[in-house]
Amino acid sequence: MKIIVFGTGDYYQRYRNFIIDNVIGFLDNNESKQGTFIDGIQVYAPKEGIKQPYDRIYILSAYFREMKEQLLSFGVDENRILSPSEVENILRSDKVSRPVKLITKDSDTLVTCLGDKRILMLTPDLKLNGATVALMGAVSVCRKRGYEVVVGAIQSGEAEKKIIGLGAQVVIDENLIICTLADIKWISSFNTILCNTVLFYRLLTEKREDLQILWWLHDPPYIYGNLDKGLCQRIDFKNIWVLGAGRITVETFKQTFPKSDPKIMIYGLTDTAIQKHMAHDGYRFMTAGDIQEWKGQDIFCKAAEKNIK
Repeated sequence: MKIIVFGTGDYYQRYRNFIIDNVIGFLDNNESKQGTFIDGIQVYAPKEGIKQPYDRIYILSAYFREMKEQLLSFGVDENRILSPSEVENILRSDKVSRPVKLITKDSDTLVTCLGDKRILMLTPDLKLNGATVALMGAVSVCRKRGYEVVVGAIQSGEAEKKIIGLGAQVVIDENLIICTLADIKWISSFNTILCNTVLFYRLLTEKREDLQILWWLHDPPYIYGNLDKGLCQRIDFKNIWVLGAGRITVETFKQTFPKSDPKIMIYGLTDTAIQKHMAHDGYRFMTAGDIQEWKGQDIFCKAAEKNIK
């Protein structure tokens, strides 16, 4: 199987270790990435990259719809283009798996250690983004109230040491992206789980009826375009409490999951910052959260620069 991956960011990193052996090229619209290499594999402009001999193109990006339209305009066969959820279905049907990395305890201890004051918190990654910072606040509160906290993530990141410093255990399990709760042995001893972000919707399609789940949402609306609508309909919301970070988050979730009853939870966050670069001249702007393309910070800066001149 020869695979071309369209997208070189966070989405690719989530699936990387499942597919890397079959990847023969990357596509990216960012000209600064074209001609470079990722994992020893060349990055092409989309129109050039599709000239390579391939079987399928995996679009691993939140902008799946726009990128698919771009490929179709180049004449790519629609049946050879796969969305992230379709990639997950293939990996699941092939029964591929990745080893679990237990940072602070072994798997036998996690499975056999029982008790009422234990909570598992699942999050996509441990990078210092908005969702992770919110999770760190939840870890701190639960630890102060005497709970044993285990944080499970698909990817590690710079917040890992901070979370361990708060007294939580950490598990890195890449299989969380393609599995259900019923599939993962080390989760079986938990009675209470916090799922951080809508990403874990597949995970919740199969679960124990007695499991208590808090589903905490921070996701912008465009993320929902990548969800498998069939899987969304399979979720039983019994014993699942859905809380969103604001009105737009809650309303978007309700549109996709009409059987749910999401509520808004206003939650204060602690100050967390990483200084990447500080200019010594000109105007300075501060932003809460990551600098990301979809937030339009670049548009604001260009407009501000134009207005200042």
